[in-house]
Amino acid sequence: QLEESLRQCNTEPVHIFAGDMESFDAGQPTVHLIETLARAAAARSEGVPTALVIHDIDTTLGEWDQNTGTVNHQQLLSELMSYADQPSHARYGGHATPVFVTANDLGKLYAPLRRSQRMSVFQWLPTEGEKAKIVAALLDAPNGDIAARVVAQFPDRSVAFFSEGIGRHREDLY
Repeated sequence: QLEESLRQCNTEPVHIFAGDMESFDAGQPTVHLIETLARAAAARSEGVPTALVIHDIDTTLGEWDQNTGTVNHQQLLSELMSYADQPSHARYGGHATPVFVTANDLGKLYAPLRRSQRMSVFQWLPTEGEKAKIVAALLDAPNGDIAARVVAQFPDRSVAFFSEGIGRHREDLY
């Protein structure tokens, strides 16, 4: 849904995935983050609307019970907080780039990173009509009537429920 929203805003997503934030080389994920932010800033300075998207941030930067507090973990948290405080700093390319993160549990993120002025948390709970549009897109259906009927049969289910069902039965559908 985030990717689609960015497309509708004519904004090019620049990605960092959870696996990009792990490495056996201490400091490498932070270098990757800085380079990615600088690349996005360069595109913005050339007139290309960009946004950094970090998917599943809670998986590698979350404060979990078994978290060992690795050097990479600590450096990434401090770099993200620094970016939130000074997004136009030359270190990051000199042009602020919006950063969007996805997570299953943002409450697992380090509290100082989540504080006001550093992060705004938005939980999207789609309406039945929005779910029907998503299901229609997943089905690649030109007519949303079928999707609306399917969603109406399972009104309390998440989008992931429909996505998983379609993925499992894709061959049967076509």
